[in-house]
This record gives sequence, structure tokens and C-alpha cells, in this order.
Amino acid sequence: MALGFEENLWAAAEELRGHVEPAEYKHIVLGLVFLRYATDPGLAARAGSGIAVPKDGSWASLRSRLGGRDSAAQLAAAVDAMERSNPEFAGVVSFDAARLGGARTRALVDAISAIPLDAAGSRDVLGRVYEYFLGHFASAEGRSGGEYYTPPSVVELLVRMVVPRSGTVYDPCCGTAGMFVQSERLRARGANRDGRHGGLRFFGQESSPRALRIARMNLALRGIDADLGGGPADSFREDRHPDLRADVVLANPPFNARAWGADALSGDPRWRFGVPPRNRANFAWIQHILARLATEGVGAFVLANGTLSSEQRGEGAIRQRIVDADLVECVVALPPQLFYGTQIPACIWIVSHCKSRGGAGAIAGKTLFVDARSRGRPLDRVHAELTGDDVAAIAGVYHRWRSKPAAFRGVAGFARVATVDEIRAHRYALVPGRYVGFAPGPERRAALDRSLLDLEMSEVRARVAAVDTASARFLAALEAMTRG
Repeated sequence: MALGFEENLWAAAEELRGHVEPAEYKHIVLGLVFLRYATDPGLAARAGSGIAVPKDGSWASLRSRLGGRDSAAQLAAAVDAMERSNPEFAGVVSFDAARLGGARTRALVDAISAIPLDAAGSRDVLGRVYEYFLGHFASAEGRSGGEYYTPPSVVELLVRMVVPRSGTVYDPCCGTAGMFVQSERLRARGANRDGRHGGLRFFGQESSPRALRIARMNLALRGIDADLGGGPADSFREDRHPDLRADVVLANPPFNARAWGADALSGDPRWRFGVPPRNRANFAWIQHILARLATEGVGAFVLANGTLSSEQRGEGAIRQRIVDADLVECVVALPPQLFYGTQIPACIWIVSHCKSRGGAGAIAGKTLFVDARSRGRPLDRVHAELTGDDVAAIAGVYHRWRSKPAAFRGVAGFARVATVDEIRAHRYALVPGRYVGFAPGPERRAALDRSLLDLEMSEVRARVAAVDTASARFLAALEAMTRG
């Protein structure tokens, strides 16, 4: 839901482009949003944040001093004062203020000062502004932004499917901490009538120092405590939570990552189902997640579609063992263009060690397949998002199956349950389209018609190329005969 002033804020932030590198200016803008929160005495008191506002270091005081050539220096001093009063945020707001210049510094501070903060929802407004900027920065920067940013509609779907209400939530590649923010938001909405609810404890890890700084600010703006394992670290080579067994694991690992440290980890106990290929980390992530799940825990994560059918480098054998162990609860094929950093088609895996958790009945030996490729709506020429109805439909069909498996009949062309024996018959491929069939209706028929047209056109092109090759050979032979 729009707040009504985001575009003006984005326009002010865009003024920095051309003066500061894109990879740096997002940290300036996001840092200033956090700084306003951390240095506003009234806001800190209303939100109960526990952040200590430094003496003579309030946001209003900072703004009143800006205007001359020393604006950047004043801003830097405000950051230093905030960090001295709150050592836990040392290094979080990190940028070279001197590069901004006085006029641009003042303009940006004025724009952020214009964010309306009422007494009731101040923290939520700033948090939503933060989310808005994160999404726009990811879109503007493409791959470099999308490496650690999961679009809100995908986060919402993951969280709505596994519904973390209490216990531990773990994200081994937490990026900007969107999974934690959405989990806490859903948990708060699910409070009992008397206001009580189970608490969530968050554990995460992130290898990018920049992403980790953003995550810490994002969580602080929401008042969410999380153990992020100290500083930046890689979950494969420097696992900061080796003894954790989480109730819920949520993750969007980098797709098809190559340099993940395979050579040093060939004998790692996490590779229970097989050593992952050295130049692709997908099945290392899957097995790491399985290793960090509690006995009745559930993991929901996004990976490249190739994980569903690849036979290369031993991936097929690993997937086979995971299926034979009956660990795959659900697979969702996602629509294209959801992610800012990649055009690789993506899917959702849901895995667990105990399919009967929560009293669910006869789902042992079965997997739900959901084909959501035709869902979503375009945001622009190259980006799309899942709508609220899409999220409700996908999560809803999963929960209907989980709650009443005996009564579940599936939805033609969209969702169907398959047994492990059926999956074996498909050579352990987990591609939903192989199981759900086709639904009647113009939308699905149009998609099928487009696929057939693409296939026909490719055949036509191949035949034209073959004719061109044959014609060239004939003309060459004819020319040789003429010369002879």
C-alpha cells in the first residue's frame, strides 16, 4: 500500500546520481532514514526502541545546523555521536559524507524530514519507506541490487506458506533481512484476542558487509532483535550457527553460485545426500537447510528451476536421495521476471523431516506440485510481481492440502499431489508442469498456443537454415562444374 509521498523521496534521492556511485548512494539514503529514526527523541520514546539519542544530536538539531559548506561534516559528526551513544550500531551508517556537498546534503535531509510521522505508526512508516527504497534501489541497480534483495511478494508468499508463529526462524543468507521483517509482521497480525502470541527468535547470516549493514538498520527500524552471527560470514565456510535446529528456515540463496568453497568442504557432514558439485552451490544450500532444520521444522526457499530436473555433476543423484527420503513437501513453479538481479526462472521448495508435524494426516510419501507460471502482473517492461490474490491462491492450496489431505482433489492445471512412485516414474524430476496437467480456459490455452508457436517457429528457422546450407553447397558445386 502506497504512503503517498514515496515518489518525492525517490526523486530527492535520485539527485545524488551522477555525483555519487550508485553502490554508495543507496547507503547514504538508507543511512539517513535510519539516522532520523535513531536521533529523534520523540520517535524513539514512542517506539520504545531503546536507542539512546545523543545530547545535542537530535535530528532537529542536525537539520538546523545544515546549510553551509560544512553540511557534510556536520552530518558525519551526527553519525559519530549516534554511534558513540549506541555502540551496537557502530559502522552501520557508513558512507563518505564529504562527497555529497552542502546543497545536496541539505536537500536530502529536508526530503527525509518531510516524512510524516504520527504518534501511532511512526516506526511502521519509516520501515515502509525503507522497504520502498530497498525495492527501488534493487530495480535501479539490477544485478548488484538483486543479489541480496528478495521482492516483497516472494517474501510474503514464503512466509504465508510456512506461517512462523513461534520458535526459531533461520535465514542462512539473510541479505537485508526481509524474511525476518515479514515473519514478525505476520506473527503480530496473528496475535490472540488478548494480545498474546508466541514469540519468534531470529537467527541469520550474511556474507556481504554492505547487505549486513542494511539488515541491521532494517531490523532496528522495526524493533526486531536477531542474532546475525556477528560480522559478515559465509554460511558454508564460516557457519555461525552450527548447532542451531530451527523451527522454520526461510531463504533466497544466490542462484547457481560457483565459488562456494567446495574444495575445502568435500567431507562436510552436511552433505548427507551427496557431495554437491564444486561449481554450483544449489544442492549445497538445500542440504545446509535440511541440516539446520529441527525434527519437526519446515524449510521454504527459492532456487533456480534447474534444481528440479538437472542430472549434471551428480545433482540428479542428490535430488533422488532427497525424494526417496520423503523430504519434499511442495514445489512451486514461479512466474518469470519476479527477481531484479536475474532472469533465471525460479521455483520454491518446501522441505521437512516430519510431514506429519502439527497433526497433519496422510501426506507421507506425497508431494504437492503447484504451477504458478501464468500468475503475476507486470510492473514494467522487465519486472513483475505476485498479486495478493496470487499469494493467497498458492498459499491457500498448500494449506488446504496440509490440513485435509484426504479431501484434497487438486486444481487442474494449477495444483496436484503426486506420490513418490510417480516422481520416480518421472526420473525424479520435480517440475510441476509434468504433474499438474492443463487447465481449460483461454488464459492457459493462450500460453500453450504461444509455446506451440515458438516451437513451430524454431522448426521453421531450422528448416530455413538447412535449405540455406543445401543451396550454398549446390551453388558451390555448380560453380565448380562451370569452371571445369
